[in-house]
Amino acid sequence: MPKIKTLTLNNFKFFHGKEEINLERNNLLLFGENGSGKSTIYWALYTFLQSVFKQDNEIKKYFDRTKNENLVNRFSSDTSESSIVVEFERENHSTYTNQISFNTINTKDGNNIKEAVRASDFLSYKLLSKLYDFSNSEYLNLFPILEQEVLMHINFRTNFTKRDGSAGSVNAQEWWRYIMAGLNPHPKMHEQEYKDFVAIIERFNNEMKYFLNKIIQSSNEYLTTKFKLPIGLFFKYQPCKFNEFKPGTKSRSWLTIPPKIFITTEFDHVKLAPHPKKVIYKPHTFLNEAKLSAIALSIRFAILEEKYLESAAKILVVDDMLISLDMSNRNTVLDIILSNFKEYQIIFMTHDKMLFEMAKQKIKDAGQDNWKLMEMYESEVEGIPRPYIVKSESYFDKAKKYFLLKEYEIAGNFLRKTTEGFCKAFLPRHMQYGSDCSALDLSGLITKCIEYTNDLGIDNRIFTELSNHRRFVLNPTSHDTYDVPKFNSEVGKCLSTVEKVLEIKYEVIIPKTTELNFELSDATDTYTFNIVVHDDMKLIKLDGIVSVLSKGRFNYKMLKNGIQLTEDSDILIKRLYDTIYRTSDKAKNTDFWEEVMLTDDSSKLNILRIY
Repeated sequence: MPKIKTLTLNNFKFFHGKEEINLERNNLLLFGENGSGKSTIYWALYTFLQSVFKQDNEIKKYFDRTKNENLVNRFSSDTSESSIVVEFERENHSTYTNQISFNTINTKDGNNIKEAVRASDFLSYKLLSKLYDFSNSEYLNLFPILEQEVLMHINFRTNFTKRDGSAGSVNAQEWWRYIMAGLNPHPKMHEQEYKDFVAIIERFNNEMKYFLNKIIQSSNEYLTTKFKLPIGLFFKYQPCKFNEFKPGTKSRSWLTIPPKIFITTEFDHVKLAPHPKKVIYKPHTFLNEAKLSAIALSIRFAILEEKYLESAAKILVVDDMLISLDMSNRNTVLDIILSNFKEYQIIFMTHDKMLFEMAKQKIKDAGQDNWKLMEMYESEVEGIPRPYIVKSESYFDKAKKYFLLKEYEIAGNFLRKTTEGFCKAFLPRHMQYGSDCSALDLSGLITKCIEYTNDLGIDNRIFTELSNHRRFVLNPTSHDTYDVPKFNSEVGKCLSTVEKVLEIKYEVIIPKTTELNFELSDATDTYTFNIVVHDDMKLIKLDGIVSVLSKGRFNYKMLKNGIQLTEDSDILIKRLYDTIYRTSDKAKNTDFWEEVMLTDDSSKLNILRIY
């Protein structure tokens, strides 16, 4: 399967001069500060792949300085070339190169790039937001988005025959362009030419409905099993029509009326009355942006799965897609991308440093070594702005590097950043604030880590050891008073401690809104506990210690023989189970992992215990 080996941009948009990005068939995680030219990479790949659908003159205008639509770097000389060059490498190390520029366009030669376009996708916040960029008076119509972004990637089961007798394509976009053009000159409605065209429209409608039926199940699976949302998704297809009567007249329009694909949701919530209140015909009038983004992503992921081509170059480009999602859903999307699309060459770009660091940790936890981690900044060379791209190092890597260079104060600064980042990722969000609702400083965060692990029953000596460094290395005001030898020793000890802290494994395994249940009996009665989780719950594993489930806010209802007795909240699930188990008939397993069930599919909680 081919993958990108190098991407070379020459005087294209923000890139002045020639810049080669060497991927070597790897995925790319890229942090780019605003204004650094990060999105130029997105549009370079998009323009490159989309060129297979355009006439040469439509492509050349992007590289023609005389055209207003040109994408040539404005600082480049009038005689310098502007181009996008992509070198692909197969698994057997053979390569092929394609280019688009004013003088050379070879992306349409052969099938390599055509197949890559079909199998690839581009996801950005702007594209996702189109799904719900409708007024309250409108219904969500999916077809305009499919027309702009998806039809070119879809092949129908059969081709069509043009009015001149030549064979058309199986590609959905080519079907649609032919239908949209209509019939000109106009034949008589009883003539075979007219009947054949109407039959093509009918076949187009049937193929679109077939495609929608194929992606609806997968879309709903993403919503319920991945995003854990109690939302059901439905498509209502309003067929494409041709030559309808003009409004208020008896004359025909001879126009093609595009189909509409209305999106309806069913929101399953215990406080909602039965149908029809659970059915939301205009989801954007009720659901928040995060839920609408989850719907959009579920549909796009389902489409991506449907157009899978085994032998093609499969590229998934993601540019600041997760802006509207909270941390829990960002975590979910990263998990989906890393687990479901391993065969794709992923290019993930963001201007959010926290998300970048989160993705780096996810990649590390997943054991995926086929990633290049890069950072991109705006710089100037001889007064001309251009990108500066460097290999990304973690704060901890930088701390080790500056320690070896004997730059102890700089090393201490990066150790503080490392420790602060870990504490914020490790602690529940509500524990990161003081009683006055202000964000805790590093000292406060470390104290909370000690309290948190103590409450979980985890050996917290490593955090106590970390706390001992607060006075010196992790205290930004202490360094001026230090003599060099002692500071060398203290930084070295702190490096060792932080390295042990970073070995702690933790991952959200029970996202908020998850529903759980368990059942225990005594000699006479059966007690059922229905739990709704309100915080992300993490699995935490320290070296040499059995993994534990973190504490999180939740509500539970206790039913005795089916009749509700009490409600309560804010207790460890293990502690709740153990307390009830002690007074039970002991017929069930003593281990809560084996008896607490996921309500959605009745599977044991233990299936989530990944370490």
